[in-house]
Parts: sequence; structure tokens; C-alpha cells
Amino acid sequence: LNAAPFLMPPLLWLTCGLRGCAYFVLATAGLHGLCLATKPMKGMKSAQYIFTERHSQKYNSIKWVWPKSLQPPNLTGPKLYCTIPHGLAPIGIVAYPGWTRMFGERLCRPTAASVVLKLPVISYKLKAIGYIEASSGPIKKALVDRQENVHVALDGIAGMFQKSKTEEVGWLKSRKGIVKIALTTGTPLVPVFGFGHSQLWRILMDPWGILEKISVYLNVSVMLFCGRPFGLLPFGPPWRGAICMAF
Repeated sequence: LNAAPFLMPPLLWLTCGLRGCAYFVLATAGLHGLCLATKPMKGMKSAQYIFTERHSQKYNSIKWVWPKSLQPPNLTGPKLYCTIPHGLAPIGIVAYPGWTRMFGERLCRPTAASVVLKLPVISYKLKAIGYIEASSGPIKKALVDRQENVHVALDGIAGMFQKSKTEEVGWLKSRKGIVKIALTTGTPLVPVFGFGHSQLWRILMDPWGILEKISVYLNVSVMLFCGRPFGLLPFGPPWRGAICMAF
């Protein structure tokens, strides 16, 4: 989703010319304005049951496993969830209502790159669900001022390019800022590993790592992948893999 608005104009330019590109820009701007004016997604907790993410959970087999220390009424204050690996799309992370309701009725705010939260249409949808920018200021404000939970896909875009046929791989060692946020706000870190995230799609990587470097530099994922149908959904049977969110 975050790369599509950048790819569509040049693709339309090549296929439909300048007029097609202009129509796309005007239609996107109009749709974004309509969303802002009508606000079809009412309330963050209800918006987290959005059709697409809810059915992606049903499509895959997902299991959550957590320790007794996380079971309510234990650990009742705000929590900072840190999940790896990201994979192409972290299906377990977008089970939004679970993060908000499973461990007490406290709104959980997912995080995203700042550029994603500025894209037309997509930004409205994500903000309506509760997304905030994945940076220190907004995270601290949610944890301290609003007493909300925050969920971070800790390896981010770099984690989308980590893959192995024999191991589950995450991009973690350089992500130290999240620990500083937890210490300065007095918020418990809850590490989570999403087994199966990296197996849902087949990532097509160039041997020189050029796409990874470009994506990390731009803070926007530019990558090739395949799934079904037409590459949009995770592989189904017999490739459909179970996902286990281990807290």
C-alpha cells in the first residue's frame, strides 16, 4: 500500500499518457477529500474491525501464546509491544482488535513510517484505525499523555527484506531507541515474535540488495513479491502457513 501511490502515476503515464496520470491524481485527491468530509470510519476501536484486516485473519491460521504475567489483571498499565519479523505484511500485527482488547480495554496504537501517514486515502484509513508515527514523540505522547498501548513492528522496512528457508530472521540489533523510550516513560516492553510472517509471500530479492537500500533510504518499501491471486494474497493451501504470535 505504501509504495502503490508512487508506482501508479508512472505506470499510468506509460500506459495511458499524461491524461490518465492526471485523472488518477484528481480521483485520488477527490476520494481523500470525500473521506475527510464524511468520515466513514467512526471511532478507532470500531474501525479496527475493518473488513480487509478482519478477513486476512480468517484466511490464515493464527494462534496467540502469552505468559501468565501478561494475563489480566496483571500488567494493567500501558504496554509497548515490539514485534518481529515484519515480513512483507505482518498479518498477526493487523489483528488490531486483539491488541486493544486481549489484555484489557486499552486502545492500542499501531505505528507506521511518517511518509505512509501522509499518503492520500491510505493515511485516512490508517489514522482512523489509530496509527501514529513511528518516532519518539508520538509514541511517548500515546503512552504517557493518553495512557494508551503502542505496537511497533520493530524491524520495519529493513525487516521486510530478511528471509531464510531454514530460519526465522529479524532485523533487531540496531533498534535501540525503543528501549530508551520504554525507560524514559516507565513503560514495560512486551517482545513478540510472529512465527510464519516471513513465509506468507515469496519475496523476490535482487542479489545486490539494491531494492533494500533504496527502500531503507526512502523509508518506503520498493520490493517484488508473488502470492495468489495475482500476487495480492498470501499463498493458500498447501502453502498457507500457520502464524503464531508468541509473547
